[in-house]
Amino acid sequence: MLVVSECTGVFPTLIFVIGVLAAPFRWRYRIWGVLLGLPALVLLNWIRMVSLTVVGIYFPAQFDTIHLVVWQPLYVFLAALLWGLWAWQAYRRDHA
Repeated sequence: MLVVSECTGVFPTLIFVIGVLAAPFRWRYRIWGVLLGLPALVLLNWIRMVSLTVVGIYFPAQFDTIHLVVWQPLYVFLAALLWGLWAWQAYRRDHA
């Protein structure tokens, strides 16, 4: 397998971190967002990479479909969902 820099999952992860740091909440909520969200996205990306490796080995004809149609939008969606859940919790705690 060859992993090019565009497919490492770094860009959606960086967008998540930047979104957390730029949000108008207290710094302690932002720090917790990064400390909890970053490992979650790294784990999700690890699962993505392992599953793509398995697909590449056992179902090579399906690799491009799983990679481009399933995992790319799913990873971006999950990163955005994670940010949304974090923002919702931070807002609730900040305005309690």
